[in-house]
Amino acid sequence: MSSNYFYDNLPDCKKLYDYVWSCESEEEQQKVHLFEVDVNDSALQSRDMNIYDEAYNVLSESQNVQFVLDCARRYFGGKQTAAPVWEILSVNNAKALADISGYLINSNAD
Repeated sequence: MSSNYFYDNLPDCKKLYDYVWSCESEEEQQKVHLFEVDVNDSALQSRDMNIYDEAYNVLSESQNVQFVLDCARRYFGGKQTAAPVWEILSVNNAKALADISGYLINSNAD
């Protein structure tokens, strides 16, 4: 399995799932899977997902390309917001160890 980003904790996985998929039908939600993975990479990088979200929101609302470019520089420069949500980036393949998708629908997971 190849992957381009990961979270290193379950609460952030659940938060992102709820944010993106909560408005979708149950059928669509069931298409999403969460895996415990092993990534053989000694150069993992951490980036603050909140900066990406800032850029996405501004681009969709105002088309302010300069702001989005500034966010990209902050994101890839390793900057962070006051309350960062770290996503882990790797160019290497991830090996799926277990399907833990049940965590996503467990309402007590928060």
